[in-house]
Amino acid sequence: MKVFAAVAAIVGGVLLLLIPRFVFPACEYLGRGRMHCTDAAHGEFLVGGLLVAAGGALLLLKTGTASILAAAGAVLLCGAAFFVPAYTRYCANPDMACHYGMVPSIRFIAIAVGVVEAAALTGLVRASKRRDA
Repeated sequence: MKVFAAVAAIVGGVLLLLIPRFVFPACEYLGRGRMHCTDAAHGEFLVGGLLVAAGGALLLLKTGTASILAAAGAVLLCGAAFFVPAYTRYCANPDMACHYGMVPSIRFIAIAVGVVEAAALTGLVRASKRRDA
């Protein structure tokens, strides 16, 4: 389960890096001026990079307190990825790629990876309690 959670975090982080820039690009990357959606994209770049790092840590660390902390960090990062567009705001025009594509796909990825990470965190905590007993 730990390896699956690590791979899910890495893939989710890479998607958070790619979607706001290439798949459903923010307005600035389409040649328009800087708008609120660009701030959301930059926030997602940060969260995506940190999620890749958390997934790498989960993959490399042995099962124990450190891997539990890495999984907990990944869960928190998924929550942050979900709320970054609401915090930074994004274009209200439904014809913009950020409105119909970027934000819904980011939120879907955040929820999907967050569920996997929460399940892994639960499993890691249970395994830790079994080892301690």
